[in-house]
Amino acid sequence: MTKSVRGRVVRGALLGATACGLLAAPLAIREAAAKVGVTSATDGDPLGKPPQEAERVLRIGVDVQANELITTSANDRAHLLFLDGSSLTVGPNAQLTIDKFVFDPNTKTGELAINASKGVLRLVGGKISKNGPITITTPANTVGIRGGITILDVKASQTDSIFVFGKDMTVRAAGQTQVATRPSSIITTTLGGPPGLPTILAQGALNAQLASLEGRGGSQGGGGGSGGSGGGARSPDQVALSSGLSAVNSTQSVRIVAPGVPDNFGSGPGPRNRNPNDTISTALSNANQAVQTTAATESERQPQRQQQQPGPQPQPQPSAFDQFLSGAFPFGAADFAKLAFLPNSVATTVNELSNLNLQLATATYNGPVVALINGNRIDGTYQNAWSFGNRNGIATIKIDNTTYGGGSVPNTSLINNTTVFQGSLQSTSGPSGRTADVIGTFLSAPNNPASQQFGVVGFSGPNNYQGVGLFTGTK
Repeated sequence: MTKSVRGRVVRGALLGATACGLLAAPLAIREAAAKVGVTSATDGDPLGKPPQEAERVLRIGVDVQANELITTSANDRAHLLFLDGSSLTVGPNAQLTIDKFVFDPNTKTGELAINASKGVLRLVGGKISKNGPITITTPANTVGIRGGITILDVKASQTDSIFVFGKDMTVRAAGQTQVATRPSSIITTTLGGPPGLPTILAQGALNAQLASLEGRGGSQGGGGGSGGSGGGARSPDQVALSSGLSAVNSTQSVRIVAPGVPDNFGSGPGPRNRNPNDTISTALSNANQAVQTTAATESERQPQRQQQQPGPQPQPQPSAFDQFLSGAFPFGAADFAKLAFLPNSVATTVNELSNLNLQLATATYNGPVVALINGNRIDGTYQNAWSFGNRNGIATIKIDNTTYGGGSVPNTSLINNTTVFQGSLQSTSGPSGRTADVIGTFLSAPNNPASQQFGVVGFSGPNNYQGVGLFTGTK
């Protein structure tokens, strides 16, 4: 996997969190044209065919409708943001239909069902996936995803389902079900047969899929940095991150989308029912617990594996989570240890931030940055002087002989009524023209609401300067 691809992957991993800003504005839907999301970035000329309209090219800002057929050719790629904050990246030579989308922003519950006949897809779950599975039906199986990130490689006779991160991934076919709970697990299903057992991917096994999802490096639409002298073309994931469309998507309101469309949710071999009380942690709040839970999960699953696979057992992996990170992400368990998460931290709620807002509270967060910049592992520092009353902060990042942000004007702010903040920090000392794009959230320790900030920062600049980092700040 190239450095640039790995950088884009991490920056794209939290696009679902950025899209949470979709939930704040009241959204209504015309029944005749049920808009379920928006095209936030494209590469080439991906096509969309709504049920009642002519086929058109999916340019940036084009609304995506329920029951729409999405098709890509060899040089196409599309990034779609749904109204619940879910995001779907569609690779080349793909074809899929958005079978059903139902979302109630008041209860933050709903259903999303996709039928994919071919291609490589990456799904980052939003609000819907926190309360029930998002389902993707393929020729070989039906996959249910709860939270986090999943990559599917769909072929006519086989589907590879890769569980990247989250709560779990359920794969059903031929009347049998397999469940993956460990990051970087893959379940392979051959057409007409049952799903195979979950196995751990070898390092670099996702290179082909990730390269397919990253496209050609150029993208439609672009503003703010596509091309340019020395800077290099920006990928669709980068364009999606900075497009602002996640906050303004559709000016319509959403209650139930696709009226009149038959309820075929779960009509394939996959899971149908969901438990509305089955809430999960997102990748943001789960990251600091993943290393500890990996060992427990493995010990619980070992007796079942011994029964199903008699004979000599493979040697245990030193760390499944670390193996996953070193393969698909450029960070490992040692980097997470540097971030010094507070014990028993959980995701901060909107109510906790609202209470601090009413108190006009302020806090200064300080902590480390761990980054991979142009192939070099570099450490830095993060600071954010945050005003809960104003819902914004002044962030400063110092790394690689460059200072980003600072000053007296807020450069990070909450995305509408969520706990997710973002900002774009320009270099203020050191090499000029560099940018640090920040997206993060708050974590709460026991009896200490919003005790930490945690997130991802993407670095870019002239002369193909690029990188990605993780940061924490403790108040």
